[in-house]
Amino acid sequence: MPAKLPLSVDYARPAPYAPLGINQVEEAFGDNASAIAFGDLTVEEAADNFMETASEILE
Repeated sequence: MPAKLPLSVDYARPAPYAPLGINQVEEAFGDNASAIAFGDLTVEEAADNFMETASEILE
């Protein structure tokens, strides 16, 4: 006889899908983080750049 799964499985639901463009947003985040690390952008410049890029992608 198969083992019974824990009670929490009874209440589980499928996870929502990530929004379209999430890969591009993650890439933009990494690019800006690298630019900060290498001194190409300040934190403020990178943050502004990331927010603008992410907003365009997710529109």
